[in-house]
Amino acid sequence: MDSLLPTTPQGVADRAIQAQVDALYAKGELAVNEWTRNAKPAAGWNLEAFLDFRSRATASVPQFPGAQVRTGWLDTAKPFVAEHEGNELRAYHGVLSSHRKAGKKYAEPGHNSIEEVSVGYGFNLQRKDARHVFKTELGLSDKEFDEVFNGQRMLTPAQAEKLLMFGLYEANAYLDRSLGPGVPLRDHERAALVSLIYNAGYSAVSRSGLLAAVKSGDRAEVARRILKFRTAGGALTERRRGEAALFLGAQAETFFASLK
Repeated sequence: MDSLLPTTPQGVADRAIQAQVDALYAKGELAVNEWTRNAKPAAGWNLEAFLDFRSRATASVPQFPGAQVRTGWLDTAKPFVAEHEGNELRAYHGVLSSHRKAGKKYAEPGHNSIEEVSVGYGFNLQRKDARHVFKTELGLSDKEFDEVFNGQRMLTPAQAEKLLMFGLYEANAYLDRSLGPGVPLRDHERAALVSLIYNAGYSAVSRSGLLAAVKSGDRAEVARRILKFRTAGGALTERRRGEAALFLGAQAETFFASLK
């Protein structure tokens, strides 16, 4: 609160806890079942108030409507994305790139490709901020980035996982910014949308009308739009069906039966 002076013990504690809350929001670990950012106690944060809020705001929605096992969105999205992306510790050319069509899967020194080149769990090395991400998330220099890009250096499994986590949190943050406040999502719905955003990219999702369908609450329409996304010549068909099924939860069987 503004009435809490930053130089007082309570004021310092209040601001320290608020910083933690803001960081957890940015990662998408809060507000998935409270659906509000307006949760700060009137008297300011203290440890007891924070722990109470954290216990209520941490993801705890059942994975599917009616399910008994509770799984947070990240615990659902991470293995799903990892399985479908696969993990290549050496930089590789995108499946639709000219290099791949010419039979060259992995990047080699001097390839100078302007097409998709990825590493790990599908991290795109051609994104404009890729060097910055490598510095901040992996502690790698520009020289080391170039070595990865040219297939001269492999990532470690731990580095690949760090990039995966970065991408998941980034996709989740984009989802929250795009939907805005007041759009409730169950954890399994959020996990499905994060997977799609991670794979298809922000531009494709923003142009698709998918987010408008999510805001409308028409869950079947959301599933239909997920299925319409690019499938890379059929290679991603099962992933799109999996994302649609994950989003729909217990309603998936009825939905897919209606498509026959």
